[in-house]
Amino acid sequence: MILQIPKEESFLCPEGIFQAAIIDVRPYSKKVNEELKTFIRIVWQVHRGIEYGTTKAGKNYSPSLESGSELREDLSALGITLPPGGQLDTDLLIGLQCDLQIGHIYNEGHDKPFVHVKKVARLGALAGE
Repeated sequence: MILQIPKEESFLCPEGIFQAAIIDVRPYSKKVNEELKTFIRIVWQVHRGIEYGTTKAGKNYSPSLESGSELREDLSALGITLPPGGQLDTDLLIGLQCDLQIGHIYNEGHDKPFVHVKKVARLGALAGE
């Protein structure tokens, strides 16, 4: 009998620059200073090689496309043009290939680092960094 060993799925991505694809964009709520706030969460599948299973990275954004907002800056870095007065259908982001720069933030009392998406760029843009 042959038993299949499932591939692992993890958000524990090593530091570095990776190619990735957006696999999910969804609302995400969490308490901030006793107040429930809603964010936009983008999740990427990080391409590390099949031997690692599925590695993911996620980033929460304030749900604002105002000039200078982090979400708008990252979308612009991906080459997405946002026309003034228009709308963005976040479902259209699914499947978008890009580069991610991943860093770690170590917090006392946690045995694993916080995986931080430091930079988002068009596919191939971070290859030389």
